[in-house]
Formats: sequence, structure tokens, C-alpha cells
Amino acid sequence: MIQSKGLDFDLIVTKPTTVALLGPSEPSVSRKVDKKAPASSKPIEKYLKVHTFNTKHDFLYNVLYEYPAIRTMHLWDDRPCQIAKFRQAGQEWLDKKMLDHFEITVVQEPMVYLDPQREIDLVLAMVEANNRQVDIEEQGGPFLVPGVGAVPRTRPELRDRNIWDPYETYIPQKRHRIEVTRMVRYTGVMFSEAVQRIMRDKLGGSHSQDRQYQQQHYHDHYHNDVHGAKPWIDRPLVLRNQDLGKWVIPDDLHVTLCLGTGTPEFLESVGGLGATVLVEVESVGELENRIWALKVKEMKMGVLSGGGVKGEGEQRGQDNDTREVRIVAPDGHLYSSLDSLRAAYISRPSTVTSLSSSPVSTPTTRTPSIQEQEATLSSIFGGEDIPLDLVDLDRLGHVLKKGDSTPHITMAYDRLNGTRAMDSGKITQWEPLTDADGQPFPYRLVFVGTIAEKMLLGMKARKTAVVTKAEVSLGNLIKSLTGDKTITGKELGEMVQAVKEEMEKLSVENRLANEERIMTIVHDVCDRHETKKLLSHSHHSSASACTMAVPTIAIQE
Repeated sequence: MIQSKGLDFDLIVTKPTTVALLGPSEPSVSRKVDKKAPASSKPIEKYLKVHTFNTKHDFLYNVLYEYPAIRTMHLWDDRPCQIAKFRQAGQEWLDKKMLDHFEITVVQEPMVYLDPQREIDLVLAMVEANNRQVDIEEQGGPFLVPGVGAVPRTRPELRDRNIWDPYETYIPQKRHRIEVTRMVRYTGVMFSEAVQRIMRDKLGGSHSQDRQYQQQHYHDHYHNDVHGAKPWIDRPLVLRNQDLGKWVIPDDLHVTLCLGTGTPEFLESVGGLGATVLVEVESVGELENRIWALKVKEMKMGVLSGGGVKGEGEQRGQDNDTREVRIVAPDGHLYSSLDSLRAAYISRPSTVTSLSSSPVSTPTTRTPSIQEQEATLSSIFGGEDIPLDLVDLDRLGHVLKKGDSTPHITMAYDRLNGTRAMDSGKITQWEPLTDADGQPFPYRLVFVGTIAEKMLLGMKARKTAVVTKAEVSLGNLIKSLTGDKTITGKELGEMVQAVKEEMEKLSVENRLANEERIMTIVHDVCDRHETKKLLSHSHHSSASACTMAVPTIAIQE
């Protein structure tokens, strides 16, 4: 990798190991030990987790001691948590005159996605490997601890700098079998791939990371107005002059109606799965310069191509907006009215346009129920996901506001700064639509979508174990190791809680049969407590520096 980029380093350093074997825990001779407490007859292996930051921190300290002539350090890192720690370390080196200049650069790499099927295969392979290990452990085989190596050592001058504090030790955890199942992430208005490509290209301007996607997926049969270079809608005002090339654009642009599977009553209120929804863009909004979205609403059926309202507008609600209507169909074509959209789709024999036997219900025909219509969809498409190119204007769904969140489409967000797509639900301020020239939007923009469920592969939840009455006194075990007079009530409570958390991680019930394993865990918690107390009273030493040539170093995680 280094050669492919033409880089030349004086030193290349790799992380030595993931975990280090420590061996069984032995009680300290300075502690009071209760003779009645059970002794550990069978050694249980303990390990030290070797954290990446600790490895880098320790190494850089060694470099500064070995080469005191180094006066400048420039780091590059892509992990926000490590960057914050390195800033603190760099300030310490500056304060102690170990460096004259310290600089750190935040690396922001573009998102790279695997082929979806390849990603699924990799995840399923890891699940299968986990379940094979479960079988081995259930048959009495050894625990699997990957990446075991030697215990990291640091030079004597650095032992009081808390570089390896705390020693985070652990006992190999009991694995659990993983069952993969299809689960509903959310129910909402979904759009076809063609419509989503238009949204990415024509709403809010093209992001740099989208250009390659557009070039690979656009087809020549799209309408010229769609394929034009000029965007339809501009982003929120505060984001218009910002470079959003590293922001994340959701894989599926959609309108969330509810999380998970909707109740029968809710599905009935929105029109049921498979219903066609006419989604009109109403305004744009953003939150703290880190996410932006489109506020949407349901377009009423009474709108004509030149504005105005049909007689049925009284039944569905009056709409006095007389602007021209621009409807984007699932195939990517534009239509100026619902009549032209209906005519275009009914004229295609290969497209399912209605689930009822007759386009319009009469007094002698019965409209199928929501459940019957969904069953018909399932039979037509063999139980697979509902196709999003379905257009059925005789069975319309609805966009409903659920809770405090306004119906919207999340367009992009700054994930590198910790933003999540769901944060768009917190947007409360919305701006009127304007075109790319900053003028009021001249027409009504409508996207044709479908009520559907977003299906994901997920992990089936395990049944939690029944809580049993504690049979071993954790407090008494801790007191027997630390001595009644050397530990406060607050410390005892914190240590008991730490033991309980560790037992829960390792699936160790508080039963007399598990007393040996519980004692090992108590030993571990007491060791950490004593080490923490000793280190809290230690003093930091300072070091001097002189002058030498500056090496360039690459540290690989």
C-alpha cells in the first residue's frame, strides 16, 4: 500500500497484538484473606486488552525519549476519540518542552460500499463461524481468543505516566448462538431507483460523491427536463456555499411513517402496503449545519394539470395552489397531471395498475379490504418485496404525521461528526422552496411512491435468563480480599456493581455451583481497584530534550 502511493518512511510500526495472556489471578500477600473463602483450584486464563491508542501513545513517548532532537510532530488520524486524546498528549509534550510544535490532521475518507450480496455473504460467514465456536465450547472445548501475543512492556521512565492504565483485563466470554432473520426496519413511502436518482441529482445540487453514481446509472430514455444539468431545488440557505462532498447520502431516500411493522390500524389509516402515494415537496430544513431534509406532504387527488380542483376536492380537502404540477413517475418520466400519469401506466399491459377487478368501484362491486389487497400483492409477486414501480391511482395511500416528527425525506448528513440519519426528525425550522437561482419555486413537485416495509437481515433477540436469587455474597467475598477496614462503603458498592456487570458479561449466574468462577471475577475486580488506588498517589516525572534529525514514521493499526 505504501509503495503504491509512492511514500517513503524511515520507520514503519505495526500494532503488536490484540490481547496479551496474563495467566491466573493470585491474591496479593498484603491483603487479608478469609480462610473460609474458596481457593481457585483450576486456573482460569486472564487477558489484557491491548488498545490501539495505548500502543500509539506508548510508542510515541519512546520515540521522544530515544530521539530527543525531534522538535516537531505531525499526526494524521481518522478516529475522533483518538484525535481528542492525542490533542491532550500533544499539549502535555508542549508543556513539558518535549516538543516545540505539535499538529494533528483529521483524516476524512469517503464512504466505500461493498457489493450488497458480497457484504451479506461476509456477515453470514461470520455468523456461521461464531456458531461453530459455540458448538466447540458447549462440548468442553477451549474459548477462542484471537490475536493473543506477548504482554506489552514499556521503558522504566514511562511507568508512572499511566500510559497503560487502566489494565483492562477480562476472562473469555461465553459465546451465544446467533440466529439471522428478516426483520422490518421501518414502514414508509418508498421510491423506485429511478426516482431516487432524480432526487439525488435534481434536489439540493449534486454532491461530489454522487457524480460517479449518476454516470454509471443514468439511462438515455429519461426525459430531457430530468436529465438537464441544472438542479430544481436548492439546499437550505446556510448550506448552499458549503462543500458537502464528504456528507453521507442515505442509500434509500424515503419517508418514514413508523418504525418497525405498523399496526393493522395504522396500516389501514395510511392505505395499506402496496398503496400508491403522491408525495409533494413542501419546504427544506436543516439542523445545526450537520443534516438537511425535505419536508413533504400528501398531494390531493383533485389537482389538475393547470391548477384548480375537481369536485372530489371537497371530499378530500380543498387545495387552492394553482401552480403547475410536475409529477415524477417511478420510471423517471415527468407528467403534468394525474390523468396523463394514469393514461401512461394503464396503456402498459406489463404493469400492474390496479388490484381490483374494476378500475372504479360501482354500487354493485365491493372494494377489497386492505388485508385482501395485500394478500393479492403477495400472491402476484410470490411473497417478495412489493415492487416500487407499481402505480395504482385507484388505491391511494396517505402521508400521516406520527408523533412530533414532521413527514420528511433525509437528503444528506455529516456522519464524520457523529450525525445519524434519524437526527432529521429533530428539524423544526423549515424554509420556503427556492430554485437554483434563489427565486420562489415555480411549480408543485410531486414524487410517486409506494407504501412498503424496509426489510433487513437482523439478529434474532435472545431470551433473557430468569433472574434467580443470589446464593453467593459478593460483598463478603470482596471484604475478605481487601480487609474490612481498608474499603469504604461507597467503594464496596462500586466494586459489587463491577462484579455483577462482569458476571452478566460472562453469563455467570450467582449460584453456589459457580462460586469458583465468581471468586476469580472478584479477584480481578479487586486487582483493578488496588492498582487504581496506587496509581492515583503516584507522581509524574518530566523529561528533557535536545536536537537531532527528524524521522518520518508510519503507524499501522
